Amino acid sequence: MTTQSEAPTTTGAQVPLKEKISYGFAEFGSQFIWTTVGSYLMTFYTDVASFRRRPPATSCSPPAC
Repeated sequence: MTTQSEAPTTTGAQVPLKEKISYGFAEFGSQFIWTTVGSYLMTFYTDVASFRRRPPATSCSPPAC
């Protein structure tokens, strides 16, 4: 069993710029998809499925559930 003090340390190890850029593009793509899907579902639920828009705090209070 190794403890924190016994674990080997690597000094000077940096993430290459190419990898940082790759992670940035991947995160941008992920957020773009989630935003697009969320916006579509919000429009679908309110316009097509006729769900009423309510504030999140009152969405499931006992009289409304």
